[in-house]
Amino acid sequence: MIKFTDVCVKFDGRPVLKDFTMEVPTGETLVILGGSGGGKTTMLRLILGLLHPDSGSILVDGQEIVGLPERDMVPIRARMAMVFQGSALFDSLSVRENVGYRLYEEGALSDSAIERLVVLSLCFVGLEDTLEKMPAELSGGMKKRVAIARALACSPKLKRATPHAGGGHARPRHSLSRRGSADHGPPGRKTLRRHRGHAEKRRRPAHPDVPQPARGPRDAGLLPA
Repeated sequence: MIKFTDVCVKFDGRPVLKDFTMEVPTGETLVILGGSGGGKTTMLRLILGLLHPDSGSILVDGQEIVGLPERDMVPIRARMAMVFQGSALFDSLSVRENVGYRLYEEGALSDSAIERLVVLSLCFVGLEDTLEKMPAELSGGMKKRVAIARALACSPKLKRATPHAGGGHARPRHSLSRRGSADHGPPGRKTLRRHRGHAEKRRRPAHPDVPQPARGPRDAGLLPA
């Protein structure tokens, strides 16, 4: 769960968020829409702990993060993943290395287990045939889909995406949207997306008698729960 309570943020005396209150329950997708400068990116930075509010409370999975020391933010961020607008791929690494980067750095899994997760994540976005390609060989939309695969590979509890992070090609973007809806099932996962426009909220409660599809490598049995 993510919960903002009476959060205020000012930049150079200009209020960006004023007495802002919001709650994102576990298992819910929240799409944040608004004009430029409306505070969409500010909200994501606050959740990451990269920015501190002038006042108010921010809870992530029941833990207050306002004023939390940097060392205590590390395990909280480990449960998150971010898909950047510019994809933020490493130009000198292959698609395989980009998608598995975080898993290689953590060193908790064998190379063969990481390989399975990388392939599974790339299959999810329809790019399993790009393992050996370099970012320079990919189109803009393909780069964004690789960035989505990288976020999925670590099976985060919280995924966040900046505008236009879903890919630059119409067909893959709609396909990913449908997949995201179908794979949203298991409780314990939250997704935040931000776009310019008006606020929109979609809730997909999980029914206890309906089996929920796997939405990431951990749910597929490739990582421990």
